[in-house]
Amino acid sequence: MAYTNNVAALNPQNWADMLQENLTKELVAMKIADVKLKSRATKGTLVHFPYFGTLSTTAYVKGTDVTVQALASTDEYLTIDQQWESSFFLDTVDAKQNLYSAMDAGVRETTDTIKQKIDTVFLAQVANAAGTLTKADLAAGGTGDIVVTTTNVIEVFSAARAKLTHFIKGKTTVAVVTYNVASIIEQKMASAGFNVQDAALKNGYAGDFNGFKIYVSENLSNATSGFHCYIGASESISMALQIAPTTQIDKDPLKFGEVVKMLSVFGVKTFTRNSQRFLDLKVSA
Repeated sequence: MAYTNNVAALNPQNWADMLQENLTKELVAMKIADVKLKSRATKGTLVHFPYFGTLSTTAYVKGTDVTVQALASTDEYLTIDQQWESSFFLDTVDAKQNLYSAMDAGVRETTDTIKQKIDTVFLAQVANAAGTLTKADLAAGGTGDIVVTTTNVIEVFSAARAKLTHFIKGKTTVAVVTYNVASIIEQKMASAGFNVQDAALKNGYAGDFNGFKIYVSENLSNATSGFHCYIGASESISMALQIAPTTQIDKDPLKFGEVVKMLSVFGVKTFTRNSQRFLDLKVSA
């Protein structure tokens, strides 16, 4: 004889000890940006950064007039035009009754969202590099984006250094690449200390390769065919954080609860001279 007991109401509901963590990405921009203009961006929306044109030399003939050249200056400026916020409301009742700290989790998520926006806007400047690195720059030749493999990855970085020549002399050289490219470098390096798995713990830094500090980012600009990776001298793209990611918590006047708001105001710019110090490394997807 079969017995069918209905005791489901006695079964407990089990909850984990913590909230699931969203996959957070690391902010690479602050590791490679030129932030010297920040001190000039406390007020207003423009930071001017002019430069002189190049002068030439002329053979001098004794007893004759020198060739007097006109100085020509060009005004360039960085515009503080990026204003981004991320906000949420937390009801007092929910804050009291929730098993987890929704406030802490919410602040973490808004912080991460703002960080990713800064990185995305910053890395979009890679397309403003004066030069590119494509298949045509490798020994095998061809057209289009580079398919990076363990066979050609050393050549890719050597070709970048050769193409940049004196523009990177004496400067720290860096590359911001996709996880796929970093994984290929890791395979090439084998047990030489390069570790993509640890990259997220080090603000995107994965290790050194062929004279370049390698950073990994999922915020690189991409099209259907591939990604725009950064390779060249560090601090070649300027960024001015007028308002660093800042949290403000306000009581809602008509509700029991708080509005948590995060704001960041900044500007980015690739100035003409600096655009020559890095390349747009076009990598196939």
